Amino acid sequence: MCSLHPVLLLCLSGFAMAGLRIGTWATASPDRPIGFGFGAPLVHNLTLGKPGKYDRLLYVQRVKRPARRGGVLETVHYPPSWSPLEFLTAIQVEDMWRNGSNGHPYLAGGGLYQREATVRLESGPRYGIDFLVRFYGH
Repeated sequence: MCSLHPVLLLCLSGFAMAGLRIGTWATASPDRPIGFGFGAPLVHNLTLGKPGKYDRLLYVQRVKRPARRGGVLETVHYPPSWSPLEFLTAIQVEDMWRNGSNGHPYLAGGGLYQREATVRLESGPRYGIDFLVRFYGH
C-alpha cells in the first residue's frame, strides 16, 4: 500500500510510464492537467504515444515567438479548423532551442485516442519560444 499523496503518486506514475529520469518535473492542476518538462539535458520536449505502422502525420505546426517581459503563452489545437476525422495516436512537441531557456509544453485538453488535442506552450518571463508540434494518427 502506498502512502504517498495522490497528486504525487500521479506524478511518479507519469515518470514511470514516460521513462523519465528523476529530476524532471510533472504537474497536475485544473489549468494544467498534464505537463512533462523534459529538462534532462537542456531540452524541453513532450512526447505522448508513439506513431504506429499505419499512422501518418496529420498536422504539424512550428510556433516561434520572440521574448516578452511577462513571458509567452501559445496554444496549438488539432484540428485547427476542420472537423476531426482521425484518432490521435501520438503527439510530439520538439524544443527547437536546445539551450534550456525555452518554454515548457503541456497537454491542456483532449489527447491520445481522441479526435482532438490542445497543447499549450509557455515560457518564463523575458524568454521566447520555438517549438515544432506534430500530431500523428489514423
